Amino acid sequence: MSHLNFLKSEIDALKVIDAMGLDDAISRCVENRSRLELIPFRLDLCGDYVARRAREFDSALQAFAAAKAPKKTEATHYAALKAGSSLSSAFRQTQVALEQEIHDAEVFRVYDHMMPPDRLAATMSIRISYQWRASAGDAWTSGEIVFTHTVVPRDNYLAPVANRKPSAAARERKLQDDLYSEWEHLKLLALSSLRKHFRDGGSAATVPKVFPVVLDSYSSQLNNYSTDFWRKH
Repeated sequence: MSHLNFLKSEIDALKVIDAMGLDDAISRCVENRSRLELIPFRLDLCGDYVARRAREFDSALQAFAAAKAPKKTEATHYAALKAGSSLSSAFRQTQVALEQEIHDAEVFRVYDHMMPPDRLAATMSIRISYQWRASAGDAWTSGEIVFTHTVVPRDNYLAPVANRKPSAAARERKLQDDLYSEWEHLKLLALSSLRKHFRDGGSAATVPKVFPVVLDSYSSQLNNYSTDFWRKH
């Protein structure tokens, strides 16, 4: 499931890693054509972004280690260096994001733990709780905002025509999978919009109780601005 805030396990993993030490380990991995130097860092616990870049670096190292011909060795060496640089950059960006989240927590908190209904329908909603205060030391104001959304089915003209009509149970599973993906998309957009509102200096007083999302005028689907309740749509 998508989430806005860092998990405790991610925070703990990020805090014990020194960025310079990680860079040294990445360099040794390329030099030795092996990822062994990275094992103690537990990058798989540092969030999806870092974990994905770590896997890409691992794949690049494997290709580099397997290369024999000079041209192949040169190409895979360059790819490993590039993947290592991307991993280092991802880690630093994630550290900055964590520092920002810690700073944010002094004046606002957006809670991202919510579960979808057991059964989803085309008309859905996301209820987000938050706390806000004008400055550190002030009393907290607690509130909620509900984002409502009615899904517009997509036209998929490229989908292959099935030889056999799927069963009612199969159609229902497909429908629920599609609606769950839409619910997750709506959730992340709504969380991000509320966080941006507070980061940009917005107050709890200007957060509506309910906001019907605004679909893209062309596609009738969610876009990056659909949940921006402060924007004039």
